[in-house]
Amino acid sequence: MNLPLKDNEVSAVARADEMTQIYGALVALRKGDASAKLPHHGSAAFSRVAEVFNDLVVSNLATQRLINSAPFIKANAAGFAGVAAGSGRWVHFLSGSHGSLLDPTASLAVTAEMQNHAVTLALTGGAAFQITPAGSALLEP
Repeated sequence: MNLPLKDNEVSAVARADEMTQIYGALVALRKGDASAKLPHHGSAAFSRVAEVFNDLVVSNLATQRLINSAPFIKANAAGFAGVAAGSGRWVHFLSGSHGSLLDPTASLAVTAEMQNHAVTLALTGGAAFQITPAGSALLEP
């Protein structure tokens, strides 16, 4: 005989469903699925997570569209990556936060590498940036 669920059991089932949705969306995003989104309905906490997640997906998609629309070349090896006129270079960090050259909260190593890219690009007059040996380990191959 099936008995009705108690309130705390219903809440636990709802939380488990929300966690499954978050996990599925994260896996899809990691695989590069541009349609990875979370619904805005659910608990208040889930709705806040969905809003931030969906905003990040849109931001990443805009960056990817920019990369795809121009003759950019991926850079990932230690040394100087030349930037020719009319083309560009890009890097894909495997971790950290890429929204600030000044905030090392997510990853000090990634922030330091991004700062190095910015400084060497400026020092070469925009002709190249340096990827450090330690920095190349932070980049997608």
